[in-house]
Amino acid sequence: MPSRPQPRYALRAGATALTAGLLALGTASPGQAADGDAPLEFSFVGGSDAVEVQPFYIDSDDKITVEGRNTGAQELKNVEVTIDASALKGQVRWDLPYDCEKKQQEIAVCRTGKSVKPGASFGTTWAWAALTGAEPGRTGEVRISAEAGGVAVGETTMKATVADIGLLVANENAYAVPKPGETVEPVTAIRNFSTRPVQDVYVSLYLSQGLSFVEEFSNCVYGSVSEYRSEDTVMKCRVKGPVEPGATYGLDMSALKVGATAGYEKWTGGVDERDTAEDPVSPHHGTGREMKLVKRAADPGMLQKGVYGTARVASSADLEAVGATVDGKAGQVVKAELGVRNNGPATIENWGSEPGDSPSSEVFVTIPPGTTAVKAPADCRPTEFPVPEGADSREYFCHQDLGDYYFNAGQLAPFVFDLRIDKPAALAPGSIKLTHQGDSKPKNNTAPIYVTVDGKLGDGTTPSTGGTGGTGSTSGGSTATPGTGDATATPGTGGSAASASGGTGSGPMADTGAGALPWYAAAAATALAAGGVLFTVARRRRAGRA
Repeated sequence: MPSRPQPRYALRAGATALTAGLLALGTASPGQAADGDAPLEFSFVGGSDAVEVQPFYIDSDDKITVEGRNTGAQELKNVEVTIDASALKGQVRWDLPYDCEKKQQEIAVCRTGKSVKPGASFGTTWAWAALTGAEPGRTGEVRISAEAGGVAVGETTMKATVADIGLLVANENAYAVPKPGETVEPVTAIRNFSTRPVQDVYVSLYLSQGLSFVEEFSNCVYGSVSEYRSEDTVMKCRVKGPVEPGATYGLDMSALKVGATAGYEKWTGGVDERDTAEDPVSPHHGTGREMKLVKRAADPGMLQKGVYGTARVASSADLEAVGATVDGKAGQVVKAELGVRNNGPATIENWGSEPGDSPSSEVFVTIPPGTTAVKAPADCRPTEFPVPEGADSREYFCHQDLGDYYFNAGQLAPFVFDLRIDKPAALAPGSIKLTHQGDSKPKNNTAPIYVTVDGKLGDGTTPSTGGTGGTGSTSGGSTATPGTGDATATPGTGGSAASASGGTGSGPMADTGAGALPWYAAAAATALAAGGVLFTVARRRRAGRA
């Protein structure tokens, strides 16, 4: 799969937290501590006294920490650390902790407010980011000094250089809240943050399933991200330069159309002076106008390494639990064909996960009393694990096929259980229950599972599910012949009920298995015909494909 720049609000700034060897400081002179009284040794956490300042938004990876250790015999009180970056005037901006403040634009003072006993240490942390108009390659010496009670106790220096990093991006429309059918424009500016010109610019842009390109440029190639993600599209372009050092250019990357099934969508990509992106699958060339760079004078704003943006579409999704009604005889094994269906209209993330992992949806199946699950689907497992010896599992946690990237509109995630009828007099309803964050119709998140003998539950009543009851054609005992009834899914109040046929199986604990079901496609087609036209963005893959 093509490498994709990760959309972050902040990017790492290379080796900004660097260290230097310990420097023993302080000599005897007027206004300083006497020789040997309270020298302070500095060290930079990381290992070098040189740092490269990146023009990125400051995050935790950009922090510089200097540690001071009291190697003397006296306690140091009211320690203050001064960081003098006057040599970088007009080049950097600060990110200071609460105990530090700027005395001047390039000078900061940090007050620890602590006493440092002999042998003890303290730390001071700050960060820089290069200003948009900084000079790549500019180097300056930063002086770091400390006082205790107004007496100088230590000093060291470090070298800071503004990074010469090349092409950077300003994402000027990174957040959108559109409606289906509208367009969003990933307006992007690029800046050559370098002393070197760039001859050509290579642009790549990846779209999630609910977005599409309004136009296709003649100097770009379009296709799918991979054979496993044919719904996602990618654009790869070569844009003619040159791009002058320090110059800013506008880049028209085409408007993006928001599809009818869009939910939470994103676009990510990169701008580079080399062709680093992989070619798309099933590529074709665009036939429209040529994508070009347009030089402009405006400050591009915050600079980053990659192109990114999100569209939080004003839409919602309805997930519906699909139950079942099956009929058989004592000792027979019947198939309860359950599932979860996406009625749309929005896309949702893939919800393959484990309990406690905070998936977007969770599905629990409670086995009907009077029956035993002799076979469970591969995408379900007992909620109690390991199952106590001699006991049978009464509840299962189920998830979507991990190979699915999307849970499409009209798609039904099937869960087929083989249930053996052990105690007809004890037959009572089971259930399939789901929870989905932001579900538009939570009332249909639970559906019953009925297993009957001669159409009756253990108490003699006849279940009414709003669906069609199936009959199993199985023989008595623990071995049975598969039935022939096809399963159908019918929406009902509070969930759906599906009819199912008899099956085979034996044993006190359920085996696991998987396979495509005829009713899966039928149910999907039914839902689509009813007006659900939905496809879904997901962000997980089967582990074997990762």
